[in-house]
Amino acid sequence: MENKKTSNFVGAKEFAEIFEVTENTAYLKIREINANLRKQGYITIQGKIPRRIFNEMCPIFAKEKDAPSLQTNASNPL
Repeated sequence: MENKKTSNFVGAKEFAEIFEVTENTAYLKIREINANLRKQGYITIQGKIPRRIFNEMCPIFAKEKDAPSLQTNASNPL
């Protein structure tokens, strides 16, 4: 069994695999998400989004232990 550390960021390749889209489409969506995050005052990294933000936006893809509570995030959608 491989003990692989999960990154704190979701990159375009992982994003593309999850949503079954091309990496180009993933980069475009990540760029859009990062633009919204910058407007909210976050510092962003090109081609990646923070896993915490991804899990808040797409809780269905989050692991149970990482999934945000829907009650606490319902009033603050990203």
